[in-house]
Amino acid sequence: MLMDLQRIENFMKDHACYVDNKATKLNDMIVYADSVTEKYKSVFEQLQVDIEVERAYDALEDVLFIEDEDKDLVLANPYEFTAGNKIYSYDTGTPRESIWTAMFALYSEGANLTIHSDYDDISAESGQDEVMEEISYEDIKTGLENGLIEISDNLGDYGLMGIGCRIGSGAFYFGRDITDKYETAQDFLRDYDTDKIADMLYSVLATCRFAMCSGLNEYEYIEYKNILKANSKTAVIQKFCNGTIAHMLSSKISCISRKIFSVNSLKGK
Repeated sequence: MLMDLQRIENFMKDHACYVDNKATKLNDMIVYADSVTEKYKSVFEQLQVDIEVERAYDALEDVLFIEDEDKDLVLANPYEFTAGNKIYSYDTGTPRESIWTAMFALYSEGANLTIHSDYDDISAESGQDEVMEEISYEDIKTGLENGLIEISDNLGDYGLMGIGCRIGSGAFYFGRDITDKYETAQDFLRDYDTDKIADMLYSVLATCRFAMCSGLNEYEYIEYKNILKANSKTAVIQKFCNGTIAHMLSSKISCISRKIFSVNSLKGK
């Protein structure tokens, strides 16, 4: 899910938000004080829930309700919606107001769900990966060569067991059909060179859609993209500068050589 920046900006204006310096993932770094639970919650996780609840609420227009004996609208068939990786199920005969109440409890603005704004959020199924600049094969290969991408079997602090990939403040699994066959990262790296590993990582990081299908979220993807893109640009600049300096030195040495040759030629005369 790619969130509309206006949605994020409006949420932060309406809530007391803070930066959690102890957080290890970008997704958890920005939190807000939930007045209902009296706990700090991830801003981005709540916004994800808000989007899912808004869509579920709007979709209720297409759900069949019938009148019961008391003339209240109730479900004609079983119904369920998903929000925050949880499934909320309702049996036939459940009052519509009960579903609304559950949605209001999940929504950051409560009953204002009924008048929610429309934002240009883009789902992973929309096929609009072009809104996110892709991470190229060269970005990944350069990151591996410069050490910004680490292949390790010591990523327990990130919730990973076995071999995984670390970039910045996050880590993830990749190519598990292959990496799971190795006990250590050292053994894996002995059999797979930079080019092969870059190919495997590219299948995960090429686009946000690929990343989300591999279990990452858009905020992790954005962090990885920014790190790898900045690294690639730096590498290009360094390569250009090194080439320019080498050319300048070569020209300077050639010029000095010509002067020495000319001086020696004059001495010979």
